[in-house]
Amino acid sequence: SLKPEDSEGFIALGNAEFKARALKASLRAFDRAARLDPGDFRPALGTARIRMARKDFRSALEAFDAAEELAKGGDASVLAGRAECRFALGEPERGVKDYDQAIPIEESRLQDLRRAQAAPFEVSASQERLALDYAGRGRLKEFLVWLASALADYRQACQLGREEACRKAEALTPRQEPSKPRKVQPKEQPKP
Repeated sequence: SLKPEDSEGFIALGNAEFKARALKASLRAFDRAARLDPGDFRPALGTARIRMARKDFRSALEAFDAAEELAKGGDASVLAGRAECRFALGEPERGVKDYDQAIPIEESRLQDLRRAQAAPFEVSASQERLALDYAGRGRLKEFLVWLASALADYRQACQLGREEACRKAEALTPRQEPSKPRKVQPKEQPKP
């Protein structure tokens, strides 16, 4: 049972309710967690995700901004979520900038986990988040028709195991025409 003063428990409950698509119950749990620990960014992040699921993008952006302020720019999931929100609001360039901040944070986290020889599921989860970030940034860049840069991001995501990104990279890879034998024009003979 949840302890009434346990913000961690309410965050876990909020995440579980969100996964079950019980958005009202999830929001209540995140609100309670935020009241119990106003300095924790995770309740604001949960609220932002609920608002995204409801397609209330302006309100979601406010919640992502609040989460980012509390996280002091140090959480990749906040930045990646805000990038997707900005894309939904028609601001793909700003979304790319958020991904530009998120990716180095997640890369650093993955390196730290590998150095610490963390549990394989932790390494795998971080690698999956990084692949999603590269694929997400690639999608925004493809939308902006920054194709060479989108291709580079899709290739990174592909190397990290994201199959969909492999297909996107293949589709964006320029095709070279097979070389055709050149026809040699016979030299014109000078007329006597």
